Amino acid sequence: MIETARLEGRRVTEADLAFVTAVWNDEKVAPTIGGPRSKRDLKDRIGRWTRHWDEYGFGATLFENRATRSLVGWGGLQQSTIGIGACLTVGYVMAPTEWGHGYATEIASASVAHAFGAVGADQLFASVLSTNAASRRVLEKAGLSVRHEIDHGDHVEVIYRIAVEHHGRGHDST
Repeated sequence: MIETARLEGRRVTEADLAFVTAVWNDEKVAPTIGGPRSKRDLKDRIGRWTRHWDEYGFGATLFENRATRSLVGWGGLQQSTIGIGACLTVGYVMAPTEWGHGYATEIASASVAHAFGAVGADQLFASVLSTNAASRRVLEKAGLSVRHEIDHGDHVEVIYRIAVEHHGRGHDST
């Protein structure tokens, strides 16, 4: 399980549907993650997240503040298909009320460490909209760097990558 000094993580469950729906469909959040979704769609997504956990032993993790016990968002590692194909990815979605506290950077950095430690990955990717400057800064603070930009016509997807060489044993030269 991914945890940080300030955040405690756990699997996302159907009991979290109201929180996931409120955050996903927030007018500030929805445009950064593919637009609003119905409760049914998000219930199905939580089901996919559950199956991912069962198959891989990691996945979408809900984070709460250790001190206040308030939910701040979700993130972590997933096997995902992004613009370059299927790969291990890191992601995070924070409730807007929690923006600006460094939680996304904590989650991304802890996820990188978890990927290269417990999971044993040799590289990790992330996908973000080119217009999402805050999320791009988070990825860079966590050690990822831009590898590709893919123009999809209506938006540009930026692919970030970090390899084990960069994270802990030398430099990422690929």
